[in-house]
Amino acid sequence: MKYLEDMLVEITVSDPWEWGTEVGVTPLSAKILRWRIGEDYRPTEILLSLLKTVMYKGVECRFFVGTPALEREHLEDIARGLAVECALTQIPEDRARSSDPFDLSWWRGGIGLTCTIRAKLV
Repeated sequence: MKYLEDMLVEITVSDPWEWGTEVGVTPLSAKILRWRIGEDYRPTEILLSLLKTVMYKGVECRFFVGTPALEREHLEDIARGLAVECALTQIPEDRARSSDPFDLSWWRGGIGLTCTIRAKLV
């Protein structure tokens, strides 16, 4: 299966609860910039960029690394048009533009979200 970069998606955040109060509960538009493909040729992580930067807890949020939130979820289902529950980790722009934006070994806390991601119908 071909995984499209710049694929448009919608993100609906379910946790933390405060996100909806501060940012809003409507879906956010984003695009998948990169897919990390595992040894089994299935995507294990995605790099997302929100189309509009949002502020949350005083932090500009635009780039996120996403992984399946549950073992039964598979990122390739996004490319199939299905909704996927994901965990998102906010990363700064310099990390997003680095050679390995999926490396979160430096991350010691910050903005983490649980959400549903689905392909955006245009």
